[in-house]
Amino acid sequence: MMRKLTKKDHEQVLTFLKEEAVLNLFIIGDIEAFGYETDFQELWGVFNERGALKSILFRFHDAFIPYSKGEFMVADYEALLSSYKPLKLSGKSTIVERFETAPRIQLGDKNEMYFCECLNDTNLPSTPVQETIKLATLDDVERIMQLRSNIVEFPTRLN
Repeated sequence: MMRKLTKKDHEQVLTFLKEEAVLNLFIIGDIEAFGYETDFQELWGVFNERGALKSILFRFHDAFIPYSKGEFMVADYEALLSSYKPLKLSGKSTIVERFETAPRIQLGDKNEMYFCECLNDTNLPSTPVQETIKLATLDDVERIMQLRSNIVEFPTRLN
């Protein structure tokens, strides 16, 4: 059974997502920042017969992140996702790739990225890096956008 998730589901959702917290960083962070009652963010969950979450689909504006720890049915989400053309889908590759063969879903361009996690300090510099960190202001926007435009993996979309 699939249904929209609400703040009543919060504990179960976080328990489910935190088993792979690093992979679910964006979902967890956006739930904590914006909750369940916004027009730009929604979560759906598919539950098993015992009421336990099997999978989650997260929408942030027009982009989606599916997540499951085990088997799930792409068809559970197909009707919901079929109206988004092209569909912006991101997440763990073994999950996202399952949507590539869904007949009613038109995925956008595929952009493979790599995940990196710092598990220890082995590769960190032995001497402290002396950098000045400051809060960005509107005066910094042009330089930030110029820097961002140099990152090939982050294409800029003009609306």
